[in-house]
Amino acid sequence: MATQDPAPRLPTTPGERRIVGVVGGVLASLLLAEVLRGFDPVRLSVLFVLLAWVPLLVLHELGHALAARSVGWRVSEIVIGFGREVTRFRVGETRVRIHAAPLEGYVVPSPKDTKHARYKSAWIYAAGPGIELVFVGLCWLLLGEKLVTTTESLWILAVQGSCVAALLGAGFNLLPYIAAGQMSDGLGILASLAAPDLSLQGHLAAPFVCEARRALHREQLEVAEQWVTTGLEKYPDDPQLLSLSAVCTAFRGRTDVAFELLESLGHPDDRAAGVRVELLLDAAWLVLLCEEKALLGDAQQACERALHLSPEHVRANLMHGRVLLQKGRPDEAYRSLMSGYKSAKDQDDEGQLVAYLVLACARGANRAYAARFVDELQRVPPGPALRALVQRENFPDIES
Repeated sequence: MATQDPAPRLPTTPGERRIVGVVGGVLASLLLAEVLRGFDPVRLSVLFVLLAWVPLLVLHELGHALAARSVGWRVSEIVIGFGREVTRFRVGETRVRIHAAPLEGYVVPSPKDTKHARYKSAWIYAAGPGIELVFVGLCWLLLGEKLVTTTESLWILAVQGSCVAALLGAGFNLLPYIAAGQMSDGLGILASLAAPDLSLQGHLAAPFVCEARRALHREQLEVAEQWVTTGLEKYPDDPQLLSLSAVCTAFRGRTDVAFELLESLGHPDDRAAGVRVELLLDAAWLVLLCEEKALLGDAQQACERALHLSPEHVRANLMHGRVLLQKGRPDEAYRSLMSGYKSAKDQDDEGQLVAYLVLACARGANRAYAARFVDELQRVPPGPALRALVQRENFPDIES
């Protein structure tokens, strides 16, 4: 049963936030008391390591971004932190998103052509930890042996702590591993050098695909069509752009034409794994848009194939949950939507997932959770049509 989820990621209530604030304040006070008791400047070393983490994280992500720009690649997005999104803004063509817990981050680069793309991608991955190592090298040039000598000088202790943080960050990032569905920089370097041609081709249109999907989630059809059109002018044979063109056509009510366009792209199995996932999900999306109940089984199968290829794929879990909701299976939909919600890092994805979680809770065995997700919609509002659908589901208190 969906109610047995051992670790649901539920939106926090005001009371829970107060408890976290009080506990955090107590722990900070205890740390401060320990540092001040029998004060010795060396006790501040750990504090300097912690304080350096956020600036070094920003430096790390800037290293990736600058490396991408140095080889002529686009940088669609820079993300600092995880959890609740605090703010977002643009620097040129790059969207920057800042989250509440600045402990990790990532950059979304994409090539403009495939010439030497493997080596360029490896260089971009290496530049994050590389710039941290350069920072340590510059500090060594500045301080020499003072960098590894016991001292009571606060500014030298601060530099030493920053260098320790930089070495830890660079060292861990250069190890090849996957965490929360994301590759470390070390694994990214290796994967880039071994990437197949089909995979490289699939990244060319990524910025246009990403922006078009984002616009569709916001129910901004004209904006999505503009991104698709601009992308197809540059990459007329890109399967993801053509697939999204079919989705936009279905949004216009021309579902027969949309299915014909999607079928003209051939079988998804002939594509690289990442592209295959997106084509399968777009096929399920078309079924939802055409409202053909007879095709919901095919849509479910397409989503499950996508999840088999990429179990933590946020959009795959979202689309799977939507199909299950449409089939009248809200508890199963809840599980899939919650899986996507746990992995979601983008506010636009969260808005969709939260809205459908409200519907799944309202129709299934998790109705007690529905009010929390309704409150969360104030932070991550979905498009107006989806919001109106939630309102009709016995939640008239939601503002339009």
